[in-house]
Amino acid sequence: TPLTPRRLNNRKIKGALTLLELKDVVLSDSNDFDAVNVSHALGRLARLYRACLTQLQRAYGSSSAKQQAIQDHVIPTIRVLDQLVMEKLQDFEPWDVAQSLWAYSVLNHYEKTMFDSLCQRANNLTAVMKPADCANIMIAFGRFGHY
Repeated sequence: TPLTPRRLNNRKIKGALTLLELKDVVLSDSNDFDAVNVSHALGRLARLYRACLTQLQRAYGSSSAKQQAIQDHVIPTIRVLDQLVMEKLQDFEPWDVAQSLWAYSVLNHYEKTMFDSLCQRANNLTAVMKPADCANIMIAFGRFGHY
């Protein structure tokens, strides 16, 4: 199977093992991201963030290291991805919407306009959603208390 730009970008995203590595991929390659790459990057950011917080809590037992990691790596990455979500939203498939909402909930990043836009896109795709898509969306609704 040929390596398309989507597949090449996803390999870079999945290959990022730290918040810093993912931030570098997003900042350097996001101009070439499609909707799938954007949702993959958000999902990867959420997973790395969760793992990083656990490690920092164990190592330092304080929130200062956590805040520094968020400031240095998470916020700059989210800013780029937020913009890309809005630019590519009409190309999002159900999994992309669900993955993005779930990731935002893990990252505790609630922007009402973004959330509403993703929910509107999900509403347009309900006929082709799978149960897992609905479950991830419900997780986000529950974490944010958005009803």
